[in-house]
Amino acid sequence: MTARASVPGYSSSDDEEPIDTRAWLARLSLEPTPQAEKSPEQKTLVPASTIGGFYATCSNIVGLVDHSKSKLPSQGPAQWFAEPYIRAKDGVVRRFPEIRGQFGHFAEQIKNGLIYDAPARLTTKRFAGLEVTGDGKTPAFVANGTSIPAIKFGHFSVYPMPGNRFMVPQPGFKDCSAACELMLLLDHGKVNPGDLSSSKVYASNSARDTRTVMYSIKLATGLEPFQVTHELSYKSSLFSKDKSRKVAWRDLATKIEQHGPCILSKGGHMLMLDNVRESKGKFFLSIRDPFHGTSLEIQESAEFFNSGNKAPDHGQVEAIFLPSEAGASSTR
Repeated sequence: MTARASVPGYSSSDDEEPIDTRAWLARLSLEPTPQAEKSPEQKTLVPASTIGGFYATCSNIVGLVDHSKSKLPSQGPAQWFAEPYIRAKDGVVRRFPEIRGQFGHFAEQIKNGLIYDAPARLTTKRFAGLEVTGDGKTPAFVANGTSIPAIKFGHFSVYPMPGNRFMVPQPGFKDCSAACELMLLLDHGKVNPGDLSSSKVYASNSARDTRTVMYSIKLATGLEPFQVTHELSYKSSLFSKDKSRKVAWRDLATKIEQHGPCILSKGGHMLMLDNVRESKGKFFLSIRDPFHGTSLEIQESAEFFNSGNKAPDHGQVEAIFLPSEAGASSTR
């Protein structure tokens, strides 16, 4: 059986023709930029010693984007508004959001190189993401080898992606729900990427539960979002016949086919789930992670729920869907 929700623009097979990112950007009147060149949206990484403080003590920091010059001194020290690029524990350099006052817990995650999307060995495809380009000094959002400029909206940077999807990296440590809410509204055409002032989503650097996010979405769209919750077991046993993972991922795949991508909450973090593919008894998830600013396909496993220690033997997912107007009253 193959449970799959198609995502326009995503290549689901290595045999498929790759997307012409430059032609797609031209249709949006956005100018593609070669990887090694700087665009107005791109910044140069500065050494950790330039920011100082805690960052100067971390050996796994490749560099930081300093946003403090646009802030008032009364808003906090420079290290609160530095966007670090960290060599995570799997050796891959990942972007981390700004601290913005959330220092203690965040500092521990930086030192440990915590991974929010998936370890490299579980990543089967990289569609797009924030990365350090070939010169080793310039961060950029890259899809299909092309740097894509950002659309700026308040604290948010919105990156158009092939397939009418958008990446919104979370600005602050606790802004994952706000970034995902904006991505969901963009996906459904409830916010015009050419006029983001129509959005009522703000980066407040505060954690929100699914109920609060659903209420915010309802206010923004007039539609009633709905939530699906699944418990998944990862206990391995010779005689185990637990089917919770199959039930969960197949159900979410069906709902994505009906309603489009969803906000997925797991282990206190929110990200976008775009696609569920089942092959030879394994499940592969296409995600957009706002913490690192990456769009990946990953193999589903207990490590998806890893909060920094060992992988758990169970996990819970809460998925928020926004139905179309036509399907808003349909049976879920």
